[in-house]
Formats: sequence, structure tokens, C-alpha cells
Amino acid sequence: MSVKHVLGALIASAGLSLAPLAPSAEAAGMVQQESDNQDFTVYWAVCMFAELADPSWQSNVNFGGAAVSRDLIFLTQFKVGAFPRPGIHMFELHPEMWDAHWRKLARDMDRYVPEDFTGIVVIDYERWRPYWERTRNIRNDDGPVHAEDFDFLLDWRDAVRETRRDEYFAVPAAERLQYVYDTYDEMALRFYIETIRECKRLRPNARWTYFNFPKLRYYCPEETPRGTIGYGDLTHRASRINDKCQALYDEMDVVVPSIYPQQWTVAGNNFRSDMPLNRQNRDRGNYQFIFSNVAEARRLAHGKPVLPIISLRYYMQWPERLWLNDLNIRQAISVSQEAGAEGLILWEGIGTRSEWNALQAMVSERLAPAIRDLVGGSSGGAGDAGDVANSGAGKSSGGGNDQVISGVLSVGGE
Repeated sequence: MSVKHVLGALIASAGLSLAPLAPSAEAAGMVQQESDNQDFTVYWAVCMFAELADPSWQSNVNFGGAAVSRDLIFLTQFKVGAFPRPGIHMFELHPEMWDAHWRKLARDMDRYVPEDFTGIVVIDYERWRPYWERTRNIRNDDGPVHAEDFDFLLDWRDAVRETRRDEYFAVPAAERLQYVYDTYDEMALRFYIETIRECKRLRPNARWTYFNFPKLRYYCPEETPRGTIGYGDLTHRASRINDKCQALYDEMDVVVPSIYPQQWTVAGNNFRSDMPLNRQNRDRGNYQFIFSNVAEARRLAHGKPVLPIISLRYYMQWPERLWLNDLNIRQAISVSQEAGAEGLILWEGIGTRSEWNALQAMVSERLAPAIRDLVGGSSGGAGDAGDVANSGAGKSSGGGNDQVISGVLSVGGE
């Protein structure tokens, strides 16, 4: 097997067409966790894209008395150091990039995370993963080494041929592909671990984590038996791949798996006639999807809090990105609670006034009532917004240069 064939072994996109009825959590071999009287916090991480939106919109979202915390900052890869978008091979070829990474990381902390912040900070690194099995490898022979393309593993192979030439060619030819995989995993995991350690050193009062770990799974026949939804009973190849990054989970303060709804969920067989079946699933299938992804996160968390994250819109285009329906919202909360999660993070990106208006309507009509029913109301939050975060959480003392970042005020935010 040559490196050019790596693509065939990579992961298929999650979320196929019609989900079969899923077995119960008990039948799947997962023990239901006790969640009675358990504290469960809903976090607001909806970003207002400042280049398009008025950042003041964030503070004007009205939760109608629902208990929602703003004590969370969501940082994309551009806001967390010098993330090498072309791939980790850039750090292999240019070790001086580590110093540039640490310098920019310190500046980013000063800009986006107040020194006294005690909430959760989620780092969103997505272009490549710290394990080769879930890293894209789309061949591009014409792209330069610094191109932002998707031949991450091929670029890594070329890099180690140069930087570790003697070691690479000392490996028997039949074993060199595995050498490429192993050294990629080592370097990529090192970058993730050392980055979160430095973040924790710079802002020790905050709680740090990465977005979408373990990686979202719906249907993934390359990693689970065909027909399995999510991580199944947590005994399949999908879970063994996650085990490779246990050292990273040990560094996280909380674990944030993604449970972004991939399809429009219906009760029983009440499918919408005006929407293709491959854009819909049953509530039982969605239940199994949420439960197994949260259960896998709890397995890896070793007792640390697990906070699944959802997008408030579907990641499907029909004919536009629709806002979540009532069933998807309520299952995200109730099934996460049942699976033993300590809370739920709400994410979306808003850039126009019409999107903000639609967001507020959805919050008022479906999201806030679901939170009030399943979690509770405000216990004395900030004004009409009804959020339960400390009114001063995340605020800087920088005066008029403050801007809202995921609901938290930070100097000079974008």
C-alpha cells in the first residue's frame, strides 16, 4: 500500500440517509448514568462575526428567563497561536515556527481571554487531526509545501524524507508507510498537547478544551459495523482510534464532543413529504447518535465534565441551512442529560441582521421553552436576557475597546 492510497482508508462523512430504529442504550451495552438532580448547564457560544455583524447584538439576545450561561469563549484556529493550516509538516520543516506559535499565542490570550477568566475556553482546530486515520489526504502534486490544500499525509511523508532521511530509509520499504503514520501521529499530537499546556499556563484560572473530541460519528462503516449509529457499544475501531489520543484527553479540563444534528429528526415515521428522506432521520436513531457520542466522550474523559456541543442550524443545505426543529433541540438536551453530560454548548455564527432576527425568533419560540422545561429558569441572571453567568464574567477593564466574543467581553475581539 502506497501513501497515495491513504485516501481510501480515511473516514467517510457522517450522516447517511435514513437511520434504522436504534437499539436502546441498555441493549447497546451502555449503562445509563444517573442524572436525577444533576446540575446541567446550557452554555451560549453563538458568535457574532464582527466584520459583518454589530457585536452589540450578542448582549441583546433575550433568553426569556431560560437558564443560559455565557461563561464560555469559543476560539477559532486563527485566534489560538500560529496554527499551521498547510499541515504539521510546516513545523517539521521549520522548527523556528514553534517560537512564532508561542509568541502569537501569548498575544491571542491578551486579546481574547481576560487574565481572571474562570469559565471554559474551547479551541477550534479543524483542518487536520492528531491521528492519521481521520486526517484528509487529497493528492495535489502541483501544490507547494506551504499550500493550504488537503494532502496532509503526503506532505508529511515528503517532510520526513527530508528531515529524518537516514531514519526513514533505514526502515524496510514495506514498513515505511506505517513509519509515516506513526511519526505523523507523534508530531500532530505533540502540537495539540503542547498548545493546550501553554494556554493553561498563560490562563490557569480558565478551563481548557478542544472542539469535537471525540470526533462526531453518525454512520461510519470504516470504523463501526455497518448499520451502527454513532459509536455503538464503544468497542469498535472508532473507539480504538480515539484511544490513541488519550494523552490529549488527559490534558483537557472538560471534553466537548460534537452532536451537531446531521438530519431533520422526526417522531416515529412522521417524515416530511416536502423533504428528501436522506435529509431526515427518526427520533430513535437520533437518540442513539447523541447517547453514544456522549458515552464515548465520558469513557475518554475519565471523570472530567463532558459538555457536548450543537449547532443551532442543520449542517445540510435544503434549500438553505434550516434552524433546528423542536425535537432536535429537546433531544440534544434530554439525551445529553440522560447520557451523563454536565451541560450542553450552543454554537452558531451570525453575520447579518436578518440572521440575528431569525436566531432570536428561534430562541424565543423553541430554544428558551425547551431549556426552561428541561433545565430550568434563571436564578437571577442579567436583566431580560435571563442568563445565569456572573454579570462580570469575562469582562475586561479596557474601556471602550471591548467587543463580545461568544458572549464574553474581551479587549479588541473580532
